Amino acid sequence: MVEKIDELGISNRVFFLPSDIDKAKVFPNIDLVLLPSFTEGLPIVALESQISYTPVVISDKVTRDANIGLATYVEYGNINE
Repeated sequence: MVEKIDELGISNRVFFLPSDIDKAKVFPNIDLVLLPSFTEGLPIVALESQISYTPVVISDKVTRDANIGLATYVEYGNINE
């Protein structure tokens, strides 16, 4: 993923956060969360982002239960979508 970000020249706009960060303070400053998972249970990060009014783009492999109003599902592997 890091290589693709560098290839696209967007490394100054993409941030990988540590797992122990206080998400409640960070999500309001984020424009969009991407969740390109192939397999995932109920992704807590998708719920946390939406609760903070941050939209999330989720692969179609993730359960529809993760959508509480601000999720958009896209076909896994379809980068154009």
